[in-house]
Amino acid sequence: MRCFVAVPVPAEVRATVVRVQDDVRRACDAANVRWARPDTMHLTLKFLGDVDGARLPAIARALADEMPRHAVAQISLAGVGAFPSPHRARVVWLGVRDGAADLTVVASALDGALAGLGLGAETRPFAPHLTLGRARDARRSPDLRAALAAFGSIAAGSWSPRGVVLFESQLRPSGAVHRAIDEYPLG
Repeated sequence: MRCFVAVPVPAEVRATVVRVQDDVRRACDAANVRWARPDTMHLTLKFLGDVDGARLPAIARALADEMPRHAVAQISLAGVGAFPSPHRARVVWLGVRDGAADLTVVASALDGALAGLGLGAETRPFAPHLTLGRARDARRSPDLRAALAAFGSIAAGSWSPRGVVLFESQLRPSGAVHRAIDEYPLG
């Protein structure tokens, strides 16, 4: 099963994120971006990839042991951007303003806790973000670059996370469906 660990986004914040997403969508060629559905919005801490179900108990123990050692007081979302860059946008995202440093510590701790289980460490630096959509061809979308610039500092809500969730992600033609396996409280 395909799994990842993430901070869930509460419904009231997700509603604000959807309004921002709609504003960005209206400002650009919406057909060139596959927009994330509200029910799939989260802050990924670690993508695990395909995991044998027999390994889930060990993963659950590692998360249950490690997560109470960390706290994230407040997360606030602000600023629309793109990876790898606005001119070559593949992922359109909403950034994390407050809480980014804490989330980076948690992501690093997850890497360490799960490395012993054979789940490889990340090779790229952690960049906390919420994916709004995936661009098909940014080179053909100057309006997407303009929208990214226009919404570069927009605020989109804040919350105090209680924990992280281990999710299963099922890929379907209509898009991914995420199912929470279990939640692990933060300290």
